[in-house]
Amino acid sequence: MPRPKNPAKKPLTMKERKLVAEYVKTGNKKQSAIAAGYSVKTAPQIADATFKKANVQAAVQSAAEKLGINHEFVLGNIKKATEI
Repeated sequence: MPRPKNPAKKPLTMKERKLVAEYVKTGNKKQSAIAAGYSVKTAPQIADATFKKANVQAAVQSAAEKLGINHEFVLGNIKKATEI
């Protein structure tokens, strides 16, 4: 019986790679989809569907880890930004 394929290991398309790269920079799904080449009209729907894919989630996680972005980093930056 063949082993089931791991969807998290499926290669990303060129647009998905660009979407992940932009998302890690901005944290904005819609703008990242537009920058990746998706139309302004469909960007929110495309981004939502794309970020539900296991391979895209794995790529975002991997990119964030390489950049040292984790919950503590994000919360620390939010705290700094809100301090007066």
